[in-house]
Amino acid sequence: WTSSGAMGTGRYGLGSGGTQTAGLVYGGYTPNFSNVTEEYDGSSWTSGGNLVQARNGAGAAGGGIGTQTAGLAVGGYNPSHPSGYQTDYVEEYDGSSWTAVTATPATGSYRGGMGIQTAGLVCGVSRPSPAGGTAGLTLEYDGSSWTSGGTMPDAKNRIMTGGTQTAGIAFGGVTPPNTLKDTTALYDGSSWTT
Repeated sequence: WTSSGAMGTGRYGLGSGGTQTAGLVYGGYTPNFSNVTEEYDGSSWTSGGNLVQARNGAGAAGGGIGTQTAGLAVGGYNPSHPSGYQTDYVEEYDGSSWTAVTATPATGSYRGGMGIQTAGLVCGVSRPSPAGGTAGLTLEYDGSSWTSGGTMPDAKNRIMTGGTQTAGIAFGGVTPPNTLKDTTALYDGSSWTT
């Protein structure tokens, strides 16, 4: 690892997307819910357009959806939502501004995410506070609407993910209340395999 330019706003629980030379981060907690977006060019960060709805845990715990010019922020925690602040809110980024689009059929935050803006996926248990939610949830996005995908083998949250909507990987995470997981699952576009 090599040190690079510092972000303009320190925070945790950010959403992300892009590559090492064209990165995107958004939202998070500062200790207030943030709507700040920053773009990375491989050496420094600059301000982008603010999220419409401030939140943390939007998109994914580990694994971004989309690119710097076509990002996707999915769900998250927001103080205007009761019961753990879970939201179903979704926004698309065009490289300069965010626009609200079709909400997910289930609320959630800190789910795994992968793919691109027109072929994205979020997965993992949608866990309201203190515990519970939809076990093994997989939701696929085609750029305009959400559909249910195959059920994950583990009902876990805060998963690390990578890949695409038809060739994905999800590993690690936690199951309620605090059991750390070392399992890995692969997604082929319709089903998960341990």
